[in-house]
Amino acid sequence: MRLLIVEDKAKMADLLRRALQSEGFATDVASRGEDALWMAGSTRYDAIILDVMLPGIDGFETCRRLRALIRRRRGERPVVLEVGDLVLDPATRQVWHRGVSVDLPGKCLALLDAFMRRPGVVLSR
Repeated sequence: MRLLIVEDKAKMADLLRRALQSEGFATDVASRGEDALWMAGSTRYDAIILDVMLPGIDGFETCRRLRALIRRRRGERPVVLEVGDLVLDPATRQVWHRGVSVDLPGKCLALLDAFMRRPGVVLSR
């Protein structure tokens, strides 16, 4: 079972992670709501442990967005990707930065999609 822990207090997050790993759970940790959203967009979790008092996007808003993400997955619609202030909807090929629409040519959209689907991964040419 794969779990995501969303907790901004490092000691608490580490305590939860170690306890759950000792019980055989695979765990990932996010310290901000924004991080949790992109992690949940790229990895399927069986459960998410979510603190409500988070910096940036609070736990309640993070929960609403996670639920929307789950609903989209059920409908087999491509996930709306969010990394920081950047949002990409692959289905409509629309991009927003801080809520402002950004027009990108097709090749740029394809590259952006590839990078946003694999955050933190070095991609070869």
